[in-house]
Amino acid sequence: MKTFCNPISISFAALFILLSHNFSWGQANGDVSSGAIIMLSAKGLVQVLDPSGNVVPGTIKPGAVLAEGFSIKTGFSGESSMLFSNGTVASIEPRSEVKIETFLQKSFEAGNQKVSDLETEPSSSQLTLDIGSGSLVVQTKKLDRSSSFTINSPAGTAEIQGTEFQMGLSPAGDTKLDVASSVVAFTPPGGDSIVVSQGKGLDVSANGAINQRPIDPVVSLNISAKNTLASSIAAAVPMATVNQAKEKASALSAVSEGKESKSSESSSDDDESQEEEDSDGEEKDARESAIEKSGINTRSIPGTQTGSAFKKYLKDLADGNEMSPPNVAVPDAPSGEPSSQPPSSTGLITQVTYSVQNGNIVLSFQDANGNEVRGTNLSINSDPEFSVLYDQFSELAQFSDSKKNMNALALMIFMRELSVNSNSYTNLNTAMEKAIEVSEKFLTPKIIGNNYTLTDKTENAKQLIDQYSSNPYLYEIGMMMAEY
Repeated sequence: MKTFCNPISISFAALFILLSHNFSWGQANGDVSSGAIIMLSAKGLVQVLDPSGNVVPGTIKPGAVLAEGFSIKTGFSGESSMLFSNGTVASIEPRSEVKIETFLQKSFEAGNQKVSDLETEPSSSQLTLDIGSGSLVVQTKKLDRSSSFTINSPAGTAEIQGTEFQMGLSPAGDTKLDVASSVVAFTPPGGDSIVVSQGKGLDVSANGAINQRPIDPVVSLNISAKNTLASSIAAAVPMATVNQAKEKASALSAVSEGKESKSSESSSDDDESQEEEDSDGEEKDARESAIEKSGINTRSIPGTQTGSAFKKYLKDLADGNEMSPPNVAVPDAPSGEPSSQPPSSTGLITQVTYSVQNGNIVLSFQDANGNEVRGTNLSINSDPEFSVLYDQFSELAQFSDSKKNMNALALMIFMRELSVNSNSYTNLNTAMEKAIEVSEKFLTPKIIGNNYTLTDKTENAKQLIDQYSSNPYLYEIGMMMAEY
């Protein structure tokens, strides 16, 4: 069970462990250079991949510095939080992979400020993240009007203008966006931008169906908890340290580019090498002027939404100014009115039951009245990957990610037990339900507020112990926890 408490102070004197001491600390490429990503926390399995996709060896510790091109990947129980040199904090949830596709930032004077003193980003920036899987929780400072922050997913692109939100991609390919403050513009491939305002959410299925809705209350709490924790760690970091990290990131980015350039040149003749060098020079010039032109990510917003009028509209919304959106075909649906988007096709199946028949676990997917919509047979002798089992529950729209995780985890553990003895359970469905119920209470993160009394804690703990000790499926529950 997790509780959120005051974070332990981090020594930033040992920053930049990913970089050699021989790197130059000078600002690269003039006024615009690579922004820095400082790791604030890492627990469980957290891996960093370099721009070539290779895993960086060693344990990633708080204070490590990354640059554009690097990726962060978390395991089943892995979590990580990071501070961007423009003041943005982000938390990467378990089973996630996020790539820092682009991060360029103008130089700035640090002065005597700390991150907690910032209300706006210290200098204009261009930041693009790619979500390959999992979920990301973000809190930004107010962005400069010449800045851009976009997040790409297979289902579309989110454009941010200073906000708190969570964006996730399920194993089935569904994208979920929840906005706790300000606005986020989400653009499906080839479509028009959908403005998701404070207190609203958006679901985009793998087949492109869009559903606008209120913010998920569980996700809203998670956004608040994760951002509060990450911000409290980042608050004490001096901006002078952030500036030094930015210089280190520039050096790291230059080394990464040099390795790629050297690899490319080794397979070309002298003339081709010269052409590549010229091309590299032109690309660097373009990168240096990218912030001024605000057009570094050509994939971000298709069609008419690339116009300056729409960007100004988003800026004004982020600043709290109400304006009519230019050329926005799908605004938020008014309260009580249906969305103009086609309804999601995932609302028919509401529950799943389990049974054992002829050496198979039978999953019966049913509607609210208990009528079977479809069934799936899984051989008890098979050993499928967790992601395959997770995908079985993709149609259960009302299941949270945590509930899908627990069902997939239970299914994996019970399949292992049944492969040893197919007659282990007289009622598999009851066994699964009881094991999931208790495991979920132990493994779901808990947020304890100031109004949570000692009596509440004692009563809840006693109730949990009673449920655990009276449960006949203790072994399976223990295996689920160990697997988690």
